[in-house]
Amino acid sequence: MDTLEIFEQKLKISNQSIGTDEEKWDHMAKTYYHNQVHGSTYYSDAVPRLLEHKGILNKLSSVLDIGAGSGRYAIPLAKKCQSVHALDLKRLQL
Repeated sequence: MDTLEIFEQKLKISNQSIGTDEEKWDHMAKTYYHNQVHGSTYYSDAVPRLLEHKGILNKLSSVLDIGAGSGRYAIPLAKKCQSVHALDLKRLQL
């Protein structure tokens, strides 16, 4: 199974109970946090490849990255398309 197939499996709708899905998301949140702290290029490389493979992304594409954070996806996507607009909320410290 290659990277694209793994990513597609992660996007499939689950028939499991809500409790099981919540546990899975809790586990994924820990992995996400770890990758944010220590860096990981697995998904940031896989997402543009998957979109290209599916014919969704090309040199003329414009992408809207909602919840872009530090640009984990926006930066690799910008290398493969015409434009990327990255949006994220800024938390205000009061």
